[in-house]
Amino acid sequence: QRTMSFVTFRIAVPRNSGKEDIIPVICDAEMILDYIDKSPIGRYVNVEGRFCSFLQINEDRTTSSKKYLYVRELYITDNKDEFFYPIGTNVVVIEGELNYDSVYRSTPLGRKITELPIICRRPNGRPDHLTAIAWGINALDAADLVKGDKVKITGRLQSRNYYKDGEKTVYEISVKEFETQQAESKENFVL
Repeated sequence: QRTMSFVTFRIAVPRNSGKEDIIPVICDAEMILDYIDKSPIGRYVNVEGRFCSFLQINEDRTTSSKKYLYVRELYITDNKDEFFYPIGTNVVVIEGELNYDSVYRSTPLGRKITELPIICRRPNGRPDHLTAIAWGINALDAADLVKGDKVKITGRLQSRNYYKDGEKTVYEISVKEFETQQAESKENFVL
């Protein structure tokens, strides 16, 4: 029986706006052994995997949800010419169903937004709880989705900080396009 050890780290993915999304990553320690003696700071990373949620029980017996990109494939290089995809490539495809009704609202700046709480089931049946955010016309199209509706979403994984009892970070999928589906969903991939 093999005992697995895991390594966690974060990768910065640049946006077109000049900001960066800071994505938490977890991988089997054996995947990163070739890179362990070199500092990962400033290096280029190609990661493919599944964005997962994990329930954490805190010392005060409260629970919180931790989210990580669980690595299936990993490549680290110093040479951006060896990079498989253009720098800043951040593509997420998820299939799942709404855990609650969608929430349509306007931001303080007047932008229309719809929040989509989604459950994606792993092949073993374990659920991952993810949130997708639709903007503009996509927000209007998604506003009437209700609990149980099946969706397929393509977008990018983003991080956002907010302040409530200290600084907190939330991870969500910014929707580029979506479609409703009839088939049961099983997968959730990140590139």
